[in-house]
Amino acid sequence: KDVKTITKIVIEETEKNRVELTKTAKGWMVNNKYIVRDELINQLLGVISKLESLSPVPANGHDNVMREMIDHHVKAEIYTGGQQPAKSYWVGGPNVEKNGTYMLLQVGDNPASRPHITYVPDYRGYVTPVYCTDEETWRSRILYNITDIKKLESLAIDYPAKPGNSFSLARVSDDSFAVY
Repeated sequence: KDVKTITKIVIEETEKNRVELTKTAKGWMVNNKYIVRDELINQLLGVISKLESLSPVPANGHDNVMREMIDHHVKAEIYTGGQQPAKSYWVGGPNVEKNGTYMLLQVGDNPASRPHITYVPDYRGYVTPVYCTDEETWRSRILYNITDIKKLESLAIDYPAKPGNSFSLARVSDDSFAVY
């Protein structure tokens, strides 16, 4: 429930696509290479903290759900500082109504015997896409992290193939720029 204690999240698909999200002094990093997009890590942490079980998968659908989850699932491991995950679970696809997500808790090295339909209260839909394993999706889109715009004196954009499209901005006063 307290996402502040989470230090690392590993998300791995059955196809072996994998990302490791690690909390550092600079913020969250993906695969120890790039800063993570704030909106995506906040969304994932929100899902992790609010996720609830709606019900176990009904007996008449159990075998089909298990077969699908064995063939394709995303495994999420949540770490809170130790070498072993504090929680580990498989994320499957949506339920028939598409208002929940099939998930299977992992106990030790083995999956639990019964998957559950999980949901996030006050959210209608399934959460499988939140458990993304694409490094480029997680990577921050920030090019320059300028927090004090008053320190910016000028900016030039050069298009070598089309010099006529190039331009520059220069600070004229505290609240205005000139375009050249």
